[in-house]
Amino acid sequence: MDEPAAFANAPADTLLGKLERGRGAGFIGALAAPRGHARELLTRCTVVDPRWDHQIDDRDEYYGELAVELALPVEPLVDCLHVPESDDRYWGHSLALDVLVEMLRRGRADVGQVLRDYVCYGTDLGHLLWQLAEHTPALLDGLDRVVVSRLDEPGFTEGMSFGHAPLLGWSEQHPRLAALRSEAEERCARYAAERAAWPDFARMSVPELLATTGRGTLHAVRKALCERVQPEDAPLLLAALDNARPELAAAALWALARIADPTCLDRLRELAEGDPEPAPCVRHALGRCLAAIDSPLTLDLGRRWCRAERWGLAVAGQIILAAQATEDDLPYIREALALPMDHGQQSGNVWRVCGALDMLKRLTGIGMLPELMAAYEELPYSYGRCRAVEAMVATAPSAFAERCAAECLWDCEYWSREPAIRRAPISAATRARLTALARSPASERAERRAASRRLRARHPLRPRRPTSPPR
Repeated sequence: MDEPAAFANAPADTLLGKLERGRGAGFIGALAAPRGHARELLTRCTVVDPRWDHQIDDRDEYYGELAVELALPVEPLVDCLHVPESDDRYWGHSLALDVLVEMLRRGRADVGQVLRDYVCYGTDLGHLLWQLAEHTPALLDGLDRVVVSRLDEPGFTEGMSFGHAPLLGWSEQHPRLAALRSEAEERCARYAAERAAWPDFARMSVPELLATTGRGTLHAVRKALCERVQPEDAPLLLAALDNARPELAAAALWALARIADPTCLDRLRELAEGDPEPAPCVRHALGRCLAAIDSPLTLDLGRRWCRAERWGLAVAGQIILAAQATEDDLPYIREALALPMDHGQQSGNVWRVCGALDMLKRLTGIGMLPELMAAYEELPYSYGRCRAVEAMVATAPSAFAERCAAECLWDCEYWSREPAIRRAPISAATRARLTALARSPASERAERRAASRRLRARHPLRPRRPTSPPR
């Protein structure tokens, strides 16, 4: 991951550890803690980014909402934005920026000037400008001139989208922005021309598809292969696994998954055990291909490989067991769930725990495992915690409703909140939270609708008086 090696999560049973992980218990605990202590912990989480996966883990809405509730001072966040990349204290600006934007969306008007000032000196402007145009366009007044004055700074325009507001509108007023917009449009036009020159893959035979060499066409090739493949095409697809282009080999594997022919097992096992470092696209496709073959031999491979030190074999084994695990695999699942997890040398264990959670989802109704509850509490990967919630719902729905659902209403991840909206016991606190989710413009539309449905189901409304006589 991208974090400095010095970072380590606080223990999962502490308030800081819960906030770092984005758990609902952290949000609730911070509101109940002394205000000064809660602010200190939240500031640390925002300035020292605790996310295990910066691309997937959600924290901006979670920290932003809590910051508004705690009336968090913005000065420490502003100091974070001034730390240069060359400084040892640099942890990136993206989380602090996103939290400030979320605070602004939720009514903290004092944040507006902070974000305007950042445009004058900051380097991560592409997403920020779009967010300001989306939510508070009045704050953009005069910033077009600031952006134009900084265009000569190295790397300044990286990540900027000249086809969207506000840069799209500004380009009509400033020639330099117009020139950059024209360059972006030319690149898009060249790509569109290349795409228009592609052959009609839907009309091509399997041998023709496997012989395709055009740049950027492999996703379309994979889709066409999966739609056209027949069992008799298996030899051609197996031969394509030796192709030097890993993307084409991966496309052949996805097509073989559609056939799910047990006679291909020997060749697939050779591929898995023979390549010590397969390309990521091949590694994932190979696991999916093997998992599609419903055979005791496949299940045996999954059980052997999931414990392998070689990462490619371990991933394939986990994918197989996620599709075929039985209660006989509970000892391994429980062992994997108990692995230590952190950002450092134990990062690989997080993936093994997530794989075990996927396996556990197959074993419906077996009851709440203590290792499952521990993984739910300790995972530093908040998106992985969604898998723990899914496993609880599958294996112990009543225990999930009683022990975790209320907390999950405040979780940082939508996919942890969504099952809780349907299952959390109704109390004064959960009713207030459901009402807030149903009314908040910051919530996703699907989340607002789900919360509204739950409130109506618990408290049915009187039917409206008909406006006209029924026919």
